Amino acid sequence: MPATLSYPGVYIEELPSGVRTITGVATSIAAFVGRAARGPVNTPVTITSYADFERIFGGLWIHSRLGYAVRDFYQNGGATAIIVRLVHDANKAAIALTGGPPTLLAANEGSWGNALHAVVDSNVSADVAAQFGLKPADVFNLTVRDFSTGVTESYRNLTVQDSPRRIDHVLEVESTLVRSEGALTNVPTANTAPAAGKTIWTDPAANTAATPASGSDGGLLVENDFDGPGLEAAKHGLYALYNTDIFNILCIPPYKAGDDVDAGLVTNAATFCETRRAILLVDPPSSWTTVAQAQSGVSSVGTNSKNAAVFFPRIMEPDPLLNNNLGMFVPCGAVAGIFARTDVQRGVWKAPAGLDATLVGIPQLSLSMTDLENGLLNPHGINCLRNLPAAGRVVWGSRTLQGDDRLASEWK
Repeated sequence: MPATLSYPGVYIEELPSGVRTITGVATSIAAFVGRAARGPVNTPVTITSYADFERIFGGLWIHSRLGYAVRDFYQNGGATAIIVRLVHDANKAAIALTGGPPTLLAANEGSWGNALHAVVDSNVSADVAAQFGLKPADVFNLTVRDFSTGVTESYRNLTVQDSPRRIDHVLEVESTLVRSEGALTNVPTANTAPAAGKTIWTDPAANTAATPASGSDGGLLVENDFDGPGLEAAKHGLYALYNTDIFNILCIPPYKAGDDVDAGLVTNAATFCETRRAILLVDPPSSWTTVAQAQSGVSSVGTNSKNAAVFFPRIMEPDPLLNNNLGMFVPCGAVAGIFARTDVQRGVWKAPAGLDATLVGIPQLSLSMTDLENGLLNPHGINCLRNLPAAGRVVWGSRTLQGDDRLASEWK
């Protein structure tokens, strides 16, 4: 603050410099929205490797294309991704503790919770209980195990009384497997000791299993699960991405029975990307099996936004869940990975296409095109994936959907 100049003298006033450091902004964070086997619902989760996706969301799942797209993203050079898991009419598994309530619920929806088992014991210290103003009879220990992954969580000195160790508070903050549900009226009864030669997990009488089939994966997603009424205000569905700071690329892998995405969702997703300064990678519909079908169908993909780009054809790669037989997948994840790889290796001024934009781990494309066929699609704003001699499979186009020559757009 400048001094009050009320008498003669030499005064020094420090002024802030006009020079400001330019801080770099992330340019290749990819957001993936869809169905997964497990993990938080309607919550954006940032991951930095495919191992993170396997640990939090269960990895590849035969009922969803999301995991395959995320795998392709990291396989092709991706670094940071944001995952939003959605469900449709799914339920959480329940564990009815003996002597409860409380009851334990799986931390999130899905049949994965049916593999949960819990053990309650009363091996507590009176001195520790006294530290919290409790009696030993009010305190218990809880151990929970996920039989499908082997992950085990242990919580000591829990209680149903008002205390820093109250079970619902502790599990909410610390557990990735379960939550406490129901009135906190009774201290759960301790499980019996395992029989000779067995452990608490190998003796069914020594632990409490989840209620059979209480957890369910629900059905296939529908468009309203992404952008239905009230979801934007609640920041759920696609709009859960409002709860994240920044993303640059949006991928919505197919969720319909025909391996497609609703055109209405593409429209709303492109509009959302315009507000967030992101780009939507639009996958070719499953009906595009020829160049002619792509040429005539581009006008019905759902958008011609400058913040959207379509890539054709689909890709073929081994499916580990089907004995590594070649399966057909959408290219959005692989292309997003190439966006990220190009930004790191060359810079944002380099188009994510060309001989160095190779598709890693993609042995085959669903359709091979000639230069003349490529020339039919490019003027319509369709970016082609090509199989070129020596280079292999590459991205061979970098137009947005405003790149249709008929639109004469500056955002080609």
